[in-house]
Amino acid sequence: MPWLIAVFAAVMLLILFAGCRPAAKPPAPPTPGPGPTQPAPPEPDKPAVSLKTRDEIRARLSQLEKSEPPTELKPQAMCYAPTVPLERADYVCPKCGEKTIFAAKADHTLDNVVGDVSGLPEMRRLIGRMPVPWMQLDESQFCGKCSPGIDVPKLFLVVRVPGQAEPRKTADVGPEDLLLLQEFLSGADKYTDAGGGEAPMKIYLPRIEELLGVKP
Repeated sequence: MPWLIAVFAAVMLLILFAGCRPAAKPPAPPTPGPGPTQPAPPEPDKPAVSLKTRDEIRARLSQLEKSEPPTELKPQAMCYAPTVPLERADYVCPKCGEKTIFAAKADHTLDNVVGDVSGLPEMRRLIGRMPVPWMQLDESQFCGKCSPGIDVPKLFLVVRVPGQAEPRKTADVGPEDLLLLQEFLSGADKYTDAGGGEAPMKIYLPRIEELLGVKP
């Protein structure tokens, strides 16, 4: 039957041509539209400088002395991790490179020294964040080579307020003192401690006057 052969051939040709056709291209992905605006990265937490000179500091001290303290204050956190007393601290002098080793004694005479030396990195960090350039740490007594013969060395805060005749040098300072000065010099009316608790700046006026050597 010639017609049957012709039909069979036509069907085979259709199958062959259908298999050789290129596959359809997948639809192009939609063009992304403008997404939500991403927030800019936060600025470094640097306090704004508002008090620079002795007269400005005196005026601010006087204002705080006469002002009513703020009443809306955050409470201090009540959870504290127990601290283990340090038995030794190594001090490397940034000036001469000499290492001095301090070890706690039975009479506890060097307990504060060991604590001061171990806390120096934090104190240096806080001084570096101070909003004024006229404040520095004097840690020279910790070096046995630069300051020989000192039995119980101390860390000093040196303040040279512009307009002040002589620099103010105060021993026995800690991180809380530098945090206090940082916030006062930035014009804050509250002091926020390391635990996030707040207190009126006014109650710290005696300590601020002592550290800066300035009175209202």
